Amino acid sequence: MFFIKGFFNMSLETAKTIKGKNKSKISIFDFRDFKDYLNAVGFPDGNYNHQSNTLTKWAKRLGYRSPSSLTMVLKGQRLPSSEMVRTLIDDLKLQGKEKEYFELLVEHGRLQKRQKSSDSVLNRLSKLHNKTEYFQIDMGQFNTIAKWYYLVIKQLVSAPDFIEDIDWIVKKLRRKVTAAQVKKAITDLETLGLIKRQDGKIIKSEQAVMTSNDIPSSAIKEHHAGMMQMAAEALYEQPIEKRQISSLTFKMDTKKLLQAKEELMNFLNDFNEKYSDVLASEVYQLNLQLFSHTREEIEQ
Repeated sequence: MFFIKGFFNMSLETAKTIKGKNKSKISIFDFRDFKDYLNAVGFPDGNYNHQSNTLTKWAKRLGYRSPSSLTMVLKGQRLPSSEMVRTLIDDLKLQGKEKEYFELLVEHGRLQKRQKSSDSVLNRLSKLHNKTEYFQIDMGQFNTIAKWYYLVIKQLVSAPDFIEDIDWIVKKLRRKVTAAQVKKAITDLETLGLIKRQDGKIIKSEQAVMTSNDIPSSAIKEHHAGMMQMAAEALYEQPIEKRQISSLTFKMDTKKLLQAKEELMNFLNDFNEKYSDVLASEVYQLNLQLFSHTREEIEQ
């Protein structure tokens, strides 16, 4: 399983569908826009207007005589005031991380309107976010990006100091790749939709990538072997303060292997959530290998 951290963005229509089936499934963490969230929780059927009885009652709960201000906020015609943000938080009973997440969504909206950088806000939203959207990539597609440097380049393009220059990328990757390999990798990643262009600049897709788990594949083996080779080279080329390479040799009951693998995957996800940083300029690799040194049965 390979994943690249992405920021989940549920569409308003999808949210309404879920809301209609089960109200408890609407979560603020599923949204990137405060307006979409407010419309989803306030109007699950998607219908409201200036004269709506529901809208009028909602506005009055917030302390407004008419629904005009709330209507303009829901339609994106104005941003909510600090006072409205506070009353919305109270009305929707948002607490803790939910409250902080909503406030950050509004701040993100303000920065976008002013055409200012919102990277720091996005980074904080990402750390609060508790769900990652994955799409399954088939083995045919993964075969195209199996070489170790493909996913490294995918991460690198979102670095704040990234320069779309082949020579710069080659140098950034410690000259472990050729110019031809970089060119092909960018083309392949763009073809698969793992990176895209926005306003002429390459950016990383917000979706995460997941392969079939525990299914033998020559492409997956090639990818892991490449990453382990990079780890072996780092052992000799990078100073110890810039890396961490540890190992553990132990005995284990094979009946606990499945549980051990699940715990390792949970650790990998938790580690990614804690340390992945959208504002970082350096790309790191964390490898986990669990394998047997011994055979279960030996013929006498």
